[in-house]
Amino acid sequence: MNTDISITQIINVYGRNNIAWNRKQFAERQFDAVVFFLSGKIEYRFETYSVTVKAGDVLLLPRGIPYSGKCHTVTASYYVIDFICLEESQFRSFGAPYVFSSEDSDETLRIFKKMNAMWEKQLSSACVYIKMQIYSLLNEAISKRERTPKASSDDTLISFILENISDPTLTVGSICKHFYISDSQVRRYIHKRVGLSPNEYIVSLRINMAKNLLATTNKTIKTISFECGFSSPYYFSRCFSKVVGVSPSEYKKLADI
Repeated sequence: MNTDISITQIINVYGRNNIAWNRKQFAERQFDAVVFFLSGKIEYRFETYSVTVKAGDVLLLPRGIPYSGKCHTVTASYYVIDFICLEESQFRSFGAPYVFSSEDSDETLRIFKKMNAMWEKQLSSACVYIKMQIYSLLNEAISKRERTPKASSDDTLISFILENISDPTLTVGSICKHFYISDSQVRRYIHKRVGLSPNEYIVSLRINMAKNLLATTNKTIKTISFECGFSSPYYFSRCFSKVVGVSPSEYKKLADI
């Protein structure tokens, strides 16, 4: 997990109290966000998995990743900090989306209230203070991860793959090495969770990521191939054509129509 994150701009700090929130269609956030939940329960769905958050939880929600969601209670209230990292992939490489329970929810609530008040008053010191508190929350998230036993569940292993999907060195062997488990265990975990072999699952995630970039950005096919974890543009084009049925350039043209 890459923990080198540079926050360049605070966009907004606000509180919400939503009634029966429900986002049926997948959509991307424009900004990275840290969300602290005060009440209710919301399920956020991503392309291959979902997370459920409740009162006292902190959600790290990155920009650029499509998600939908549904509130499982009548209402849900929370504070949100929208911000921008130096590079779009930084917050994702940190491990977001990620949920953890605050060590001291009362103190976390006090801090979010203070950040919200400072932002609304447009105090000159607000951005510096808010950045400091975001970094503090990220440190808490790292601490939570380090105390989580490796390979304690399928979801831990799946999360590792999602966090490192852009890394071309991500293989069954590197997964085995990270979790200190055998090749057969990895294959069993992945197949049980998603019904695919590890290699098939990794390729499918990378292809889905590439499809989104081809359809929504002007990045070159070479750039997209490396950002999606493929070792070369040739290998990317071969895998993409096999899975999607058309080449990346043809897909991009169709997406532009």
